[in-house]
Amino acid sequence: MKHFSHSVRPGAKRIETEGDYDDSFIAFKNSDESIACLISNFRTERKEVRLKVGENGFNIKLDGSSIYSFII
Repeated sequence: MKHFSHSVRPGAKRIETEGDYDDSFIAFKNSDESIACLISNFRTERKEVRLKVGENGFNIKLDGSSIYSFII
């Protein structure tokens, strides 16, 4: 819950995402036009995934059993 409450601002709207991940990934556009991304890796091994949010595409390495939040 801390990841959501820290990154996703009141009034944010969920936006479409794409990527080669098989775990949990969600993104929101905040009222200040920033994009809050939240992704989880429920597997025990580290993995690298390719994600696309809007016009932004990037690779990210996820540690095993982890949750990440970041702002674009």
